[in-house]
Amino acid sequence: MEGSVLIDGSTERHLARLARESGYFQREFNPDPTRTILTQAGINYVPIQDIEMDTGEIATVYSLDLNGDSENKLEEGLISHGNTDEAFATDWAVDANHGYDHLTYYFDSPPTKNDIEKARIVNKVKHAIEIGKLQQQFSCRSCGKRVHWTDLMPPTPERENGYKQQIIMLRDQQCSCCNDTDNFDHIAHPNEIDEFIQARPADVMATAHEE
Repeated sequence: MEGSVLIDGSTERHLARLARESGYFQREFNPDPTRTILTQAGINYVPIQDIEMDTGEIATVYSLDLNGDSENKLEEGLISHGNTDEAFATDWAVDANHGYDHLTYYFDSPPTKNDIEKARIVNKVKHAIEIGKLQQQFSCRSCGKRVHWTDLMPPTPERENGYKQQIIMLRDQQCSCCNDTDNFDHIAHPNEIDEFIQARPADVMATAHEE
């Protein structure tokens, strides 16, 4: 059942660190474009860049002018994250069965494509854990060692995709000693992370709610 698994402290801190690395701090999911949400909230915005994502969609980056004395809940929320004058938002329109839905990510600095991608992956991993698709603690499928996924060491942590490698180890339930580094060389964009998270072995899915 969705929302049945509690996120533990180690996972919360780890995902928060990944978010901070990209300047990301908040997300909204709406059927309306981000510019509509900002206009309705009375927040002044200026589009500053269009970024083509590896999935083919375009993410538009907006600079938000915060006046610091608004009673608007959205602006108050942005200010509460330490953004007294300016924040940044991205609108990523994703194809849905009924048309397009809009992912709005808020950042405290101008985001790059990698920053936007990391924000999406952080949310998808958290959701996959909450609904029991990914286990925060597991026994390695190769050696049986009991590990927490936040302790997994990527084979190439210095790379930009080091955190993605860690997520694949989580998906495959492999400890740091037993993972196959050849599996990580081709990981490039969010669609592949989606596939790795969703396409889990049947016997792994059967034990998803043991924790």
